[in-house]
Amino acid sequence: MKCPNCGFEANGKFCENCGSPLAQNSSRKNTEGVNSFEQDNHNAVPEQPRYDYNTENQTCGQSYPNNQQYGQQSHGGFGQNQNCAGSGQQFTNSHNGSGQQFSSAPNSKKTAAIIISVISGIIILIIVVTAILICNLLPKFMDMANEYADSAFDAASSYISDEFQQETIAPTEDPDAYDKVDENTHLRYRESDNYDGIVITGAEYEFYESYINSDEKKFTINIPSELNGKKVVEVEYITVYVPDKEITIVIPDTVKIIGSYAFCYSDDVVAVEIPNSVEVIGSDAFVGDPKLKKITVPDSVKEMDDCGLGFNTDDNYKKVKIQDFKMYCKKGSAAENYAKDNDFSYEIIK
Repeated sequence: MKCPNCGFEANGKFCENCGSPLAQNSSRKNTEGVNSFEQDNHNAVPEQPRYDYNTENQTCGQSYPNNQQYGQQSHGGFGQNQNCAGSGQQFTNSHNGSGQQFSSAPNSKKTAAIIISVISGIIILIIVVTAILICNLLPKFMDMANEYADSAFDAASSYISDEFQQETIAPTEDPDAYDKVDENTHLRYRESDNYDGIVITGAEYEFYESYINSDEKKFTINIPSELNGKKVVEVEYITVYVPDKEITIVIPDTVKIIGSYAFCYSDDVVAVEIPNSVEVIGSDAFVGDPKLKKITVPDSVKEMDDCGLGFNTDDNYKKVKIQDFKMYCKKGSAAENYAKDNDFSYEIIK
């Protein structure tokens, strides 16, 4: 049987020269051939035709006209259209029976762009909702804060006012609880908490004015031994400030305690007479008296640690020794121990 494509005399179903299908005698034979072909296609690998690659412009893979009803393609690879040129081949696959074509994978860039757009939209929506909430809630929050601040301020003002009134209004039931002023000496005083008597607590300006305006250079301040019918037993505070004067302070023999800071920073005090009745000299009672370079301390004094005698202060309020300071005291007394502990010059008296 001659091949209708190349004219080669061939036997069988396909041309041995070009692989084209050969014409069949009847439809029955075609059907039987197709069925036999399908059965052979399931049971065994079909014998591949021989190709003549030296033939120029050879077209391979013609479809069976009679087999299109079964959805079959050409024999060249069972559904492959082969175009051969020279020494190379090209194969293009298609499924004409089912009419399906397979496209490439989904575009990953488009998918990423869609995902980014969705996320951006969600973020923008969150920002808008947050801004709306802030705009609605912020004024209310500010109003609440202002109300709270006003309430706190009113409460604090009321509390301070009450405390101020309690401190400034003198109770009428206890007039002796506050300092009084002696008209003759211009000294302040009150009842002592430690003894039955009077404690000196300070002085009015008139006390200093009488000395400042005087032409005299030396003065003696005599602390009274009795005020308001009671003995003066303590000197709590009476710092003396009279510029360009030399002041001597005489303490009466009724005094038992010289309080802390009693005569501190009295720049013009050159002498202090301490009676044999004094038992305690408080801390820093005489610190900062640079002109007080000599003093006699009786043995009645039992406590005088850190009393400040013999010490001045520098600009930083650090204690420094007064040059040429000397103490007169009895042997074995607290004053002698004080002089030894601070390495002061001292002299024993009888």
